[in-house]
This record gives sequence, C-alpha cells and structure tokens, in this order.
Amino acid sequence: MSKIIYIYLLVYAVIVIHEMAHFLVAYNLGLAVASCELGTGPALWHRQWKGINFNVRLFPWEGKVRMAFTSRKKWKNLSFIAAGPAANILTFLALWTPGSQASDFASISLLVGLLNLNPFWNGSDGQHIWRLIRP
Repeated sequence: MSKIIYIYLLVYAVIVIHEMAHFLVAYNLGLAVASCELGTGPALWHRQWKGINFNVRLFPWEGKVRMAFTSRKKWKNLSFIAAGPAANILTFLALWTPGSQASDFASISLLVGLLNLNPFWNGSDGQHIWRLIRP
C-alpha cells in the first residue's frame, strides 16, 4: 500500500475515533445532537438517523459533532467536549508499542488529541474547555 494511502487511512481512522467519542458521549448523556460529520470537502456518504444527520466527507482533516443546543449542566458540556481528545489519548495508551504498525496509529492519535487540547487554536476542543472552566 502506498505511504500516502496508508497515512490517509490512519488519519481518517483517528478522526473517526475522535468524533465518535464526542457523538457517543453526547448521545448517551441525552444531549441534542444535530449532526456528526467525519472529514471535510465533498460528501461521500450521508444518512439521517433519529433526526441526526451523518456525513462522511473526502478529506480527513477535521470533523464536527454539532449540538442542537447546549446543556445547562456544565459537566455534561465538558464531558462532551473532552471526549474526543480523551479517546485519542486512551487509544495511544492502549496501542503504543515501539516499532509496531499500531504505533503509527497510536502516535497520530496522540498528536490529534493533544493538538485538540490547545486553548489557543480557534475552534479546538481546548478552546471550548477553557471557555467552560475559566471563572
């Protein structure tokens, strides 16, 4: 398999884990999820389930889980936002073994998780967490 396709698939899988963690936490906490998008660019697949729009797009550079509205309970919002980076960091801890192919996936997962915690990156999970916890 060419390196470009290999990296593309690794990044896409990491984004899926990240966004599905956001989605599953929100859904299980009873938060109103409006849509879940994996990737950006032209749509490859679209479905609606229980009023939630699911989209898979061509480029794996980002994803979004949009809420219809936020909860009044701060801990629910914080849990929803932190779920993506937490899933990436837990994936790293579970899979990282020096020299294995799983380590490539684990390393990309850790990088995505840590980058998403940056409070200075516009639109990042870290920025949303910072807004929730600052006095």
